[in-house]
Amino acid sequence: MNRINLIICFCGILFGQNLEQVLTDALETHPLLKAAAEKENAIKESAKFSASLADAKLAVIYFPEPIVTANGPQEAVVQISQSFPFFGTLSLKEAIGIAEARSVNADQAMLRNQLEFQISVAYFRLAAAQEQLQLVNDYKKLLNSFYQSALTKYEQSLGSQQTVLKAQTEIVRIEDQQLDLQLMIVSYLKRLNEVAHTTYNRLDANFQEVMIDADSVAINQLPAQQSLRYKQNAVNSELDLIAKEKLPDFQLGLQYSLIKERNGISGNQDAIGIQFAMSLPFLSGKYGEKEAAVSAKKMMLAEQYTYNFSASRQRIDEIRQRIKYLDQRLQLYETDLITKAELTLSSSLASYETGELDFLNVLDAERLLLEVRKQAIEIKLKQAIAKAEFKNETTVYRSGDSND
Repeated sequence: MNRINLIICFCGILFGQNLEQVLTDALETHPLLKAAAEKENAIKESAKFSASLADAKLAVIYFPEPIVTANGPQEAVVQISQSFPFFGTLSLKEAIGIAEARSVNADQAMLRNQLEFQISVAYFRLAAAQEQLQLVNDYKKLLNSFYQSALTKYEQSLGSQQTVLKAQTEIVRIEDQQLDLQLMIVSYLKRLNEVAHTTYNRLDANFQEVMIDADSVAINQLPAQQSLRYKQNAVNSELDLIAKEKLPDFQLGLQYSLIKERNGISGNQDAIGIQFAMSLPFLSGKYGEKEAAVSAKKMMLAEQYTYNFSASRQRIDEIRQRIKYLDQRLQLYETDLITKAELTLSSSLASYETGELDFLNVLDAERLLLEVRKQAIEIKLKQAIAKAEFKNETTVYRSGDSND
């Protein structure tokens, strides 16, 4: 009886680009992150500008026909003035800008986490498709061996035409799977380039352990929560600013009047005056509506913070349970089902060589092992995505220049 040598353990493909390198290439130059950083810098610069005094005002009044004054005809007046808001107003304006910039920085961290998650998902899907394609390719090699053996036996009148037809049918079926997986790989690579803003023509991906700490989660330190806290800080400063704006602003000025000397009269001189002015905003009710609107915004942010905290905790608990379930499922496949499928194939091969089983029984055992391994890859994909999602949901906000 002709012996068919079967490779039970499928070899994996060689991978050339790990996830960390892909993330580094993508996140260092991603246009969305660059735009967020530029927005933060613009707000910071605006905050610095708002903390400075308004520009001094210089005015010159010229009289074509001099105005008669007690000191003589007045030809021109030169005025210079500077306004001074109530003490603490400028620092509050700067505080609002700083809080808004920090909120944008936290939003940028949240965007970075989301991009990392999307890139990881696309990468892991690519890895799963490539691993499955490798399994299918190895399986097809075995099918070709089966087919040649079955054809030889049939030509020698030692086998049936049904066996040859079964091998041919299985080869066609597996070629369809090969084509589907190849198209999936192209699609996943395209998706990866879209979310990562990269230009990979080919990428050998692999599953890598996503490091997570499932037991320790600081929800109040997540970027979304930090962003809301900074927005709350900005709103509190806005309310304080409105209270300051109700108080008077002061204006100091200097006026110089140019007096033309009258004929025959000596001792005439130009006049210098000091100006002091004060605004009276407390006489106007315009700040009431503004204060009410900002107060409503403060309440909305507080409610949103509470809701987000609860929603984040529920999502994290759900993902944690999903990871636990997938870990158990993957362990079942790797330590039990795959081993049993391999033993079944080995037993079928032994029985085939002794003539107790025919080719179709061996083919069924080989197909079973292939499907079990493909299912294990699907579970591994779900597990990797779940861990990447957990990391996205639980990565805390850190900023070297932001303090609560």
